[in-house]
Amino acid sequence: MMALQNVVATYLGALLAGVLIAGMQNVLALELIVVAITVLAFTIKDLNYLLYLFFFTILILLLISIGMSGQSLAVWRVVTILIGAWIVLVITFLSQLPFFKIS
Repeated sequence: MMALQNVVATYLGALLAGVLIAGMQNVLALELIVVAITVLAFTIKDLNYLLYLFFFTILILLLISIGMSGQSLAVWRVVTILIGAWIVLVITFLSQLPFFKIS
């Protein structure tokens, strides 16, 4: 169950980061958002791990996108995170099936 929660937090964080990267043209505003998300992520780290994972995913993807002239690498990173999250979901689902259980 924890794997599914981690995937959902990462997935939602990657989606929000993708929206911010695609929609944000002002670098200064993006940097201010990064500062705010950094404070949020590390403030709630000990309180709620899933929210920390959500904000940390956004933070990493936004940090990657700041130093780039184009957004292709950051968008590619969002896509790979989403693909990886789906792989984890499939493996988690398959591991719950009876014929994969070791007796």
